Amino acid sequence: MIQLLNSVIPILVFFTTPALGACTASILLNGNTRTYSSCSSLNSWSQLSWTFDPSARTMDTMFRALLTSPSGWVGWGINSGSTAAMLGSNVLLGFTDSSNVIRVAQYSLTPQILRGTLPSPASSTELRLVGSSFIDISSGVVTIFAKLSLPTNQSISRINLVFCRGPGTRNLSPLPHTTDASFLRQTTAVLDMSSNRILRAQAPHQSLKLQHGIINAVGWGIFLPLGVMVARYVRPYSHRREWFFGHVGLQCTGYLLGVVGWGIGLKLASYSGESAASQVHQNVGTAIFVFATLQVLSLVFRPEKEHKIRPYWKIYHHGLGYLTLVLIFTNIYKGFKLLQGSRTLKNLYTAFLVIAVLATAGLEAYRWYVYLEKKSKRPAYASESPTSDSKI
Repeated sequence: MIQLLNSVIPILVFFTTPALGACTASILLNGNTRTYSSCSSLNSWSQLSWTFDPSARTMDTMFRALLTSPSGWVGWGINSGSTAAMLGSNVLLGFTDSSNVIRVAQYSLTPQILRGTLPSPASSTELRLVGSSFIDISSGVVTIFAKLSLPTNQSISRINLVFCRGPGTRNLSPLPHTTDASFLRQTTAVLDMSSNRILRAQAPHQSLKLQHGIINAVGWGIFLPLGVMVARYVRPYSHRREWFFGHVGLQCTGYLLGVVGWGIGLKLASYSGESAASQVHQNVGTAIFVFATLQVLSLVFRPEKEHKIRPYWKIYHHGLGYLTLVLIFTNIYKGFKLLQGSRTLKNLYTAFLVIAVLATAGLEAYRWYVYLEKKSKRPAYASESPTSDSKI
C-alpha cells in the first residue's frame, strides 16, 4: 500500500502543477536568492534568465521549464553554427532517472540521432561550463543552473539557443520528442547580445525550403493536374491533335519544374532530416519523381492505336497517372505542414485546388451528358465511353 502511494502521489502532484507564470529574474533556492540581469519567456513552457559578464566573457544562466510527465526531461543549449538548429547543438538536460535520482547532464546532438541513435551523456561539450551545473525539480518544474564560458577568439553578437522537452529517458538517454511542426517552431531562438533580448529564430534554410515548396506546388501540383484535365476534357472536342500537344506541353513543363524542386529537396535533405515527418515527405517526393519519370517514358514508348498491348498501356498510363496525382496532393500538404510561414502559400494552392475540383465536376457532368445524348440518338456510339482515346 505504501509503495502504491509513493508511486501515485508524484503523479497527482504533477497534474496539479501550475504554469510557469511571468518570467522572473530572481529565485529563492535553499534559503538563498539568485538574481539575474535579464529574463525572457522562450515559449509557453520554458524561460531563460541570464547575466552576461563582458569582461570575463561568461554568462550565468537559469533555465526553467515544465515537464510533460513525471518521468520526462527538459533541456536547453547552444548551437555554435550559423543557425539555431537542434542538429549540431550542445545541450544540458535535466530529468529524474529510473532510480529516482535527479540528474543534469551534457549531450552533443550529432547526425547519428537522425538514424535513431539516442544521445548519451558526454563528459564535456562545447558548452564549456564554469564549475558544475546543478538542477532543481519541484512540482513538475525543472530549473537548471549553469555558468558558461563564451569563446574568447571571436566576436559574440548573437547566440543561437535551442530548448526542448520530451517524454522520458532510457539508460540516461533522452527518448525522442514530438516532431510536430508547431512544436518544433517553439524550440529555437537567438539571444541578441547587443540588445540583451531574445529574438525568434528563423528556421534553417527557410529561403531554400520556400523555393522548394513553390516550385513543387506549381510544377507537380498545378501543371500536371491541368495536363490531365486537358487530356480528358479537351480531347473530345479537338478535331485534330491540339489537345495532345497541350497535354504533353503541360505535363513536360510540370515534370521539369518538379525535377528542379525535387533536386532542391535532395539538397535540403543533405543538410538535415530533422524529423520523421520530413523523412516521410522526402520518401513520397522521391516516389512522385519516379512515377512521373515513368509517365514521361510511357509517352516515348507509346504503342500505336492498333497494337494489341495498347489497352494495357492505357490502363498503366491512366492508373499510374491518377496514383501520382494522389501522392502529389498528399505530399504538397505534408510540405505545407513542415514549412514555417506557409499559410499564404497554402491558402493560394487550396484556392486553386477548389477551383480545379469544381471545374472538373462540371466538365465531367457535361461530358457524360453529351455522351448519353449521343448514345440515345446514335446507337453506333454505344460501344464508346467518355474515356475512349479514339482520337489519339
